[in-house]
Amino acid sequence: MPVHCFPNTQPILSTHFVTAIYAVASPPTNDVNHWRLFFCDASSTSVIFDMTPGQNGTDGVVLINKVAYRISNNIVAQVTLTPNGLRSAAEYLQLIVDKGRDRYRFTADGEGCRAWIRTIVDDMEKSGKISGGSLQCLDTEILYVHPGRLPKVPRPGTYY
Repeated sequence: MPVHCFPNTQPILSTHFVTAIYAVASPPTNDVNHWRLFFCDASSTSVIFDMTPGQNGTDGVVLINKVAYRISNNIVAQVTLTPNGLRSAAEYLQLIVDKGRDRYRFTADGEGCRAWIRTIVDDMEKSGKISGGSLQCLDTEILYVHPGRLPKVPRPGTYY
């Protein structure tokens, strides 16, 4: 399975109860932002789901890490997503795996995280795990390159 949990992260996934979810964009590299999902609990610690190209540059790996803050300070855009009910980070990861979203191949030039985030948010919304209208809210930011809000349609990779 192309999921990699950093040390000491796997055991806490089932006890990390999510009270807020943030989709966040890092400053651009190669004219595109990198987006990640932060699953925050009541104590303001987060578990990050970060789909990133693996060693061959195209096959994606979901990197999962626990951090002692809500979201990174080094961001240029963020969208807050509202969970429906209290669920563990493990439940969100299970949705990703059940839908085959952990098996993702980026474009040849390494783009695809924005399309992956859109798919995950759509899956969470359709499954009732987050509020309706979340994908529409996400699109107010993810369809642009930040800072500057330059329009750029997400280039999707493929699921395998």
